[in-house]
Amino acid sequence: MPVAKQSDSVRVLRVFVSSPGDVPNERAAVDGVLKRINAVIGEEHRFLLRPWKWEDDVVPQLGSGPQPVVDSQTPDCEIYLGIMSGRFGTPTGEFGSGTEKEFRDAISLSQQHGRPWVLFYFNESPPLPTTGAAALQYARVVQFREELSTLGIVGKYQTLEQGDASFVHRLQQDLTKLALRMVAREEIEPAAKYDPARYLQRLFSQTAHIEIRGISGGRGEASRFPIEELYITLRTHAGLHGVEYQTRPDKKTPVRPDELAPHSHSVDLRETLAQQRLVVIGDPGAGKTTFLRRLAAGLCRFHLHNDSAALDWLGLTVDPADADQVAGESSVPLPAFVSLAELYEHISASFGKAENAPATRSGAAWLPRFLAAVSRENHLDLDEGFFAGQLQQGRCWILLDGLDEAPDRVSRQSLVELIESFSAAYRNCRLVVTSRPAALADQTVLNDFAHARIEPLDDLAVQTFLTRWCQALYVDSAVEANRHCGELLDALHLRPEIRRMARNPVMLTALAVVHWNEKRLPEQRAELYESIVKWLLRSREKHGNRLNEERAQALLQELALAMHLHPEGRQIQILKRDAAEAIAAEIAPDLNSRQAIVQAEQFLDREELDSGIIVGRGNEVRFWHLTFQEYLAARAIAARSEDEQQHLLLDDAQRLYRSEWREVALLMAGVLHQQGRKKLDGFVAATLAGLGEQPDLAAQARCAGLLGAIVRDLSPVDYVPADPRYDTMMQQVLGIFDRDRASSIPIETRLAAADALGQAGDPRIEFRRADYWATIPAGKFWMGAQSGNKRKRNYDDEAYTDPDWSEAPVHEVHLDEFRIAKYPVTVAQYEQFLASDGYADERFWRAGGFGEFTKPDDWDEQQPYGNRPVTGVSWYEAAAFCAWAGFRLPTEAEWERAARGADGRKFPWGKQPADESRLNFNGNVGHASPVGIYPRGATADGICDLAGNVWEWCADWFDGQYYARSTAANPTGPDEGKSRVLRGGAWLIDARYCRAANRRRIVPENRNVDVGFRVLCSRQNSP
Repeated sequence: MPVAKQSDSVRVLRVFVSSPGDVPNERAAVDGVLKRINAVIGEEHRFLLRPWKWEDDVVPQLGSGPQPVVDSQTPDCEIYLGIMSGRFGTPTGEFGSGTEKEFRDAISLSQQHGRPWVLFYFNESPPLPTTGAAALQYARVVQFREELSTLGIVGKYQTLEQGDASFVHRLQQDLTKLALRMVAREEIEPAAKYDPARYLQRLFSQTAHIEIRGISGGRGEASRFPIEELYITLRTHAGLHGVEYQTRPDKKTPVRPDELAPHSHSVDLRETLAQQRLVVIGDPGAGKTTFLRRLAAGLCRFHLHNDSAALDWLGLTVDPADADQVAGESSVPLPAFVSLAELYEHISASFGKAENAPATRSGAAWLPRFLAAVSRENHLDLDEGFFAGQLQQGRCWILLDGLDEAPDRVSRQSLVELIESFSAAYRNCRLVVTSRPAALADQTVLNDFAHARIEPLDDLAVQTFLTRWCQALYVDSAVEANRHCGELLDALHLRPEIRRMARNPVMLTALAVVHWNEKRLPEQRAELYESIVKWLLRSREKHGNRLNEERAQALLQELALAMHLHPEGRQIQILKRDAAEAIAAEIAPDLNSRQAIVQAEQFLDREELDSGIIVGRGNEVRFWHLTFQEYLAARAIAARSEDEQQHLLLDDAQRLYRSEWREVALLMAGVLHQQGRKKLDGFVAATLAGLGEQPDLAAQARCAGLLGAIVRDLSPVDYVPADPRYDTMMQQVLGIFDRDRASSIPIETRLAAADALGQAGDPRIEFRRADYWATIPAGKFWMGAQSGNKRKRNYDDEAYTDPDWSEAPVHEVHLDEFRIAKYPVTVAQYEQFLASDGYADERFWRAGGFGEFTKPDDWDEQQPYGNRPVTGVSWYEAAAFCAWAGFRLPTEAEWERAARGADGRKFPWGKQPADESRLNFNGNVGHASPVGIYPRGATADGICDLAGNVWEWCADWFDGQYYARSTAANPTGPDEGKSRVLRGGAWLIDARYCRAANRRRIVPENRNVDVGFRVLCSRQNSP
């Protein structure tokens, strides 16, 4: 309701004037304009425009000269008035002038608090500059005016007082309109403040617990655990794709390598929340949604209970002067938690139909409209105006969950455009999006967002979760909790496959549930899901008059398949009526359709309470987790005849290979294997037959990627396809490593195919093969780089000359002939070292490090990828492997000669710029890639991966000034040091650090996810 006009009060609007010293007449004229407006308009509408001046209002209070005050603060005012003629002003040190500083502060305050209103006037006919300094000043004014013109806040004048184009006339018109607008706006604003308490309470109840289905005992029937009890720290890599950590804040000056963020070590995922725009990427069940829920719950807890500890978890602090502000006015943002699938459905239902709906599907106004719709449906008393105001003033933390849950690529791209419009419109709000990796492929990207990929849980995180889990189950007995935790840890360590599963939070929870109830853990993934689903379904036994377990599962399978086969693409959530229609014929084939639908709706209502495998969202239903939908859809297909299976997956040539069907295909293979190996062999044979008589390489690579993933998924049961065409296809797929043929195949397809080849056995990766090595003849080359003189040898404008990291001086080096591996040492090669008890044989560890390690870091996660570079190995482990295999690490000089050749190339391939067709860098893949997958980035000698992918250990100690005193023949580096040399860059690193001359140091004990090594053969020997 509008507020009654208060006739006995006057609204004071303070006007602050900001300008350089060359407009004294304009500044003096402002007072007269304000007086005339106050006398004529202000009296009637009860407002007073009051000039607010540094010399009269600020300096007497702070006791300082005007400019130091300008540098320290910007005044609190309703209207900021800037004026410029020919001078830009006196630099402040940080900004070009005090006026620019005041303007920037005013804009920032306006964006944060909705005031001041900003006006800026420029003289179109200033006095012509007569000196060089004056000309430079005026050039700055023109540049500044062009910038402000894009903001729509520029007024222009030609004279001081005469005519309609005068400063006085323009200012009086603009201030009158603005003052009337501000007063009228105040009068129609609601008198009562919005109270978001009910909104926060509802969101808190939705996010403050982790719900785990199927738990009994310990806590009785409780299935909801406080999120603080079970949440475990998720981690990501320190170097975020999309974050410009390679330059200083001025974006021009290169940083020294030792100033870089430590790209290869992992950090708490919470540290990425410092980014204003963030995409959290993770595999199914990696904890993306739980992370957002933990964030939202913490914000709710602070606003509801003023609990500052909740902010500690988020790394936020509260200004003491702001601590008592109510939610919606506090500097601590309100959480706006949105399921992107639900938002997409809302837009689809409203676009072009609802009154006053946004004009486009990607309009930013959809966000406050959707939040208001949720509020209205749940009687939370917050309207669209409230949410729009909070968003526009930068008072929200926008949490957008599940970009991957859009039904198809087109809708995902539509959501990306929508998110980017949110980012542009609500630029002062923080924004976090979650997604599976596949949803960001095929040009579906988010510009200007940092990307943080969730790492698999490490051993400490797994143990922490299980400890908390057992304590939550045995709240009254620490002894029992410890006993159960020990049994569970023992079960997890029985097989590497189970340990790898446990790296995923959802799968770890599932393993804990299954072990709790069945005292065993399954061997294969499909069997694991079967155990979980069956146990959840058994909970119906305590209810009377229910369908039996098998019947209920059959219905859920049909529902899952129907949702995956939806005409509009895979659906994550559908109307309950549509779900009932999908299973009506199955639930009651003898009844008419209406009666069957009623029974189906009743089943869905009961099933939500009985097993929790499906959950209701208003008048819609979804599966508790997408993984269960995928598994049940897989079972539904596996239950059909072979002809029906082929019709569903193979007749539509694209369906089997679509990203939203990949998990279904893998899990269906597991179910078929349980039915009998011949069943799975038949499916594999049909898939191979679907390639046709003369398939192109892209089709074979795509098929190899899928079937290879199936073989990898079934490695616990040692499945190998019986069809000989499988091996033939894998041989053909070697074309993905061919320079000419590979360019026609998308990198995503090549990566999947290469990983499949690694699982099946990559024939290229063999020390005994003559073509595994590149021979570098004896001779001289010019080593190093310099940025001082373009006419001199090895000029590179990106070369480091810092004494501690110098790539200079350029110097001539002679090297004897050597043979160097074309690829970094792979996981499969390193596994031979482990199998030979290489870690236990002290003979191989004479360089040091014996007894410190037993296997590479994250070895369980690396094992399935046999032809990716081994990582997580220290320099000592690399040296031990070389000693075992009969090789050695290359010296820094040998490595650089291999990378840049005798002709001084900037990159291994030449002088052409680095791009995603030549190397794995800058986070474009997100992990180490199979060796040799970028043949266009190889040297003329065929040596691959010398730029990007993984850093490579060299034999030398590091010394930033060693080049100045290096020996001329076969240099081996300093005699001693604290760090060893790394070369080549890595998958996390910008192109600057992938140059052939770039050097990096690291202590030899370090083990990083982006550090590996390659070997050099100086004698005929092999393991």
